[in-house]
Amino acid sequence: MLYAGHIPFPPIRQTPSKMEVADTDFEIVPNKRAKSSIWKQFGLKKRKSDGRIEESVAICKLCDSVIKCAGGGTSNLTAHLRRHHPLQVTSTATATSEKSNAASHGFQPQSLTVAGMFANRQLYKSSSPKAVDITQKIAKFLVKDLRPYRMVDSPEFRDIINALNPRYQVPSRKQFSEAIIPKMYNAVKENVLKTLSSATQVAITSDGWTSRSTESYVTVTATFVDANWEMQNYVLQTRPMPESHTAENVASVIREACKEWKLPSPLGPPPLVSDNAANMLKAGQIIGCIHIGGLAHTLNLAAQRSLKVKTVSNLLARIRTIVAFFHRSTVAASVLKAKAELLAIPNHKLKIDVCTRWNSTFDMIERFLEMQAAVIASLRCKELSHIKNKDISNLSDESVSLAENIAACLKPLKDMTTMLCTESTPTLSVIMPLHRQLITNILVAKEDDSHTVVEMKKLMKNDLESRYADKKDFLNMVSAIDPRFKSLPYLTDEEKTDVFDHVTQEAVRLAGAKLKPFVVKTEKEDENTSTIVQPNLPLLPALPGDSEIQIKNETVVETSSKTGTFADSSCVLHDILGDVFVTLVEPPKSSLELVQMEVINYKSEPSIPLKANPLN
Repeated sequence: MLYAGHIPFPPIRQTPSKMEVADTDFEIVPNKRAKSSIWKQFGLKKRKSDGRIEESVAICKLCDSVIKCAGGGTSNLTAHLRRHHPLQVTSTATATSEKSNAASHGFQPQSLTVAGMFANRQLYKSSSPKAVDITQKIAKFLVKDLRPYRMVDSPEFRDIINALNPRYQVPSRKQFSEAIIPKMYNAVKENVLKTLSSATQVAITSDGWTSRSTESYVTVTATFVDANWEMQNYVLQTRPMPESHTAENVASVIREACKEWKLPSPLGPPPLVSDNAANMLKAGQIIGCIHIGGLAHTLNLAAQRSLKVKTVSNLLARIRTIVAFFHRSTVAASVLKAKAELLAIPNHKLKIDVCTRWNSTFDMIERFLEMQAAVIASLRCKELSHIKNKDISNLSDESVSLAENIAACLKPLKDMTTMLCTESTPTLSVIMPLHRQLITNILVAKEDDSHTVVEMKKLMKNDLESRYADKKDFLNMVSAIDPRFKSLPYLTDEEKTDVFDHVTQEAVRLAGAKLKPFVVKTEKEDENTSTIVQPNLPLLPALPGDSEIQIKNETVVETSSKTGTFADSSCVLHDILGDVFVTLVEPPKSSLELVQMEVINYKSEPSIPLKANPLN
């Protein structure tokens, strides 16, 4: 009879044998003369009546089958194990192999674990390649994962390393902090210095911040385009700055960083990108460099102004109170989770904003709207009636609608900020297209906008219009030389012409005497008709269809007048008609003319997709 949890098994199949055991008046004894390890699974029959041992048959200890083994042979025994007990064959063969190997080396076999095998060996020397490799990997783990030095002294961590490789001894915390990681830092620094030395121009970013332990730091990063037209970014240093963050002190830190890292500056101090703080703006003036305020911080300032609208700040205060209640009370959080599951809403935790980061306010509104149904159900639940304050109440339909409008108004700025923070090749060329799109389109009030949204857009638009006013020409020029934005659709035709005139003038101004001379040729076959000119412009990237020929140390630019050698008969024509048909030799082209040709060719090429890499 079956009972709950009983699993019926099929009847066990009787193991076939060479000869069934006919009687039970016997006992199984080991074969004392056996040498093969296979006899561990078999025995001999010893009759109880007279004590006689039958050596012609063996009895399997696993299934009591009787197998013939005339003359002490083991072939039938092995065949029986393979057919009916394959696992025992494997273990027996392994034991036999270990025994034979042990005998060949002159020692007794013993069961060794992996840890036991390692324990029989000596520890690695600290200078051995294996120990150095493991130490470097631990140091890299500490650095990359921002782990504290005390981790290497943790007994649990050392147990893990010992289990993986008992021969390796973990260095102490002091060795990592004073020798191993500083040595790694110096090696990386030398590599970065070598890479920076090959750059023609470097731009830097800088920002000050405060740690949780109220310690002040300043970080400096470097960005440049290498010889393969790939953007390289390095965090050069994060140094403590306990003194006041005045413009003079900040400028001094940036100057020392440029000097320490030997940043190339053929055109003057490296351009600086930072936030729009007054001390950073003045520090850029003290250094004498081009200073650009980061667009993400600019958007943050504009959004912060819009959040000060009275109706918006009141609504945010109510949402913040509700969110804080669910953060403080474990009972409320549990009820919210239950209601979310009941309503089939994703069980996401409510977010609370940080006053200095407007995007956290957007995230708080967005998450509140997502969990709104569960929040309403929770606040109406009797379980929370005795623990919530009178100030905590559900939002009205008008307030919810206003929250949705605020989120919709701020979403374009949130998307831009996210894009700028995740962009793999951030460039200044995106500033003016996004800036103009915000002012002329996104932040323009629409007929269906509520009064609050109109006021928010007005404040953000006014704030953004005052930004980048003194850098407008420079930023438009930067956008013009980006193949994604060179069409400059947000400018008039006259403004576009002015921008490319500035590009042309800047290219000529930046030219240096160290450039290779250009050879303007009209006849490829006659070297004597070449005219060497010395333009003062940098080498521009070759466009499709351009052709260049290197002649010693000169760059030959072929003009549109091309002549070819057809056959020897053309020489006869030259001898007969050479005095009548004279080949015109173009006059030398000036630097300005050559740059203008390049600009015209560049403008004639189609723009690349916005998602493409402008450097490739």
